[in-house]
Amino acid sequence: MRRNGIQPLVIDADGVITSQELSRQVCSKPDLNPDLAHFEWQRGDEDQWHPMEYVSQTTLIESSGIDHSKAAKNLYLDNSEKQRDEEFGEVVGLIREAVAAFVPDYELLFERRLGF
Repeated sequence: MRRNGIQPLVIDADGVITSQELSRQVCSKPDLNPDLAHFEWQRGDEDQWHPMEYVSQTTLIESSGIDHSKAAKNLYLDNSEKQRDEEFGEVVGLIREAVAAFVPDYELLFERRLGF
């Protein structure tokens, strides 16, 4: 996947969410200091933020660390499919086709993801 002498980083969000070691590895690849990675922090105070910033960053501001429940391994696809059927109705078939069309690309990238 090297192009013009550049090797892109392929990063799986689940790995970053669930592994501090992988998060540090991701930081070190572009020469960022992995010791500066934060996995816990103090919750923010709404009064310290501009309203537009607060609205767009609420989840982060109101948290005190990485939310491991957001990892895809905790996603129940059967429930997602039912929600999509209800939310999108007749176009859900088109959505399924689009998702199926991208599966080979996803699998190719997943095989090349950064790991430890």
